[in-house]
Amino acid sequence: ARFAFISGAKKTIGYGPSRLFSLGIAPPASSTHEVEAMMKLVEPLGAGATAPGLVVAPSESELKKARTALKFGGPARKLVAMHISSRKPANRWAMEKFRELGDMIQTRLGMRLVILWAPGSSSNALHPGDDENAGKLSTFLKERPITYRTETLGELIAALSLANFVICPDGGAMHLAAGLGKPILSIWGQTDIKRWSPWKTPHIILQNASREANAVTATEAFVAFCKLSGENV
Repeated sequence: ARFAFISGAKKTIGYGPSRLFSLGIAPPASSTHEVEAMMKLVEPLGAGATAPGLVVAPSESELKKARTALKFGGPARKLVAMHISSRKPANRWAMEKFRELGDMIQTRLGMRLVILWAPGSSSNALHPGDDENAGKLSTFLKERPITYRTETLGELIAALSLANFVICPDGGAMHLAAGLGKPILSIWGQTDIKRWSPWKTPHIILQNASREANAVTATEAFVAFCKLSGENV
């Protein structure tokens, strides 16, 4: 609100009464999806009330680089992007469970995995990454997956765009995958499903009653993935 006021814009819109807004509107219900909540802010400007699907597209240069790194165009196997990182501890899934799930997908379904993650060392106090976990997971899987270290959003978007399916915790990668229209299996901890679920793309969310992502088993995730992908095992 302060930044909107300081900007000097002739019309500022926000939730609730405030001297910093030229137009305050009633806050949405807590069960309202975040996309719909944001759409309500632009209704006074004449925008439609129905939010369309999200749209994200990779650049041609990043797509070309990702195709080479992911060995795209090789044997005709469906590609599953498995993004392993999440900032919130309650939303993290153990590497052992990613390994179990990855082995079942590659050996029983014949699909190919590409491992994606937040780059950087876990020892970085300011912005911890999953370089170490990605390396371990790559080594422990029965069939070595493709690993692609994405250091920019453009690289991540390009890699996700080449996948047939995406598996990930709740986080930014999930919403990028939704913008690309990818079918998503997401393993959640404490995040509110009604508010933050992938927008207008096929998805299955697994959330245990404990609200701890790690309480979800690899077998549960595999069953859900088979349902999402239409595979019978």
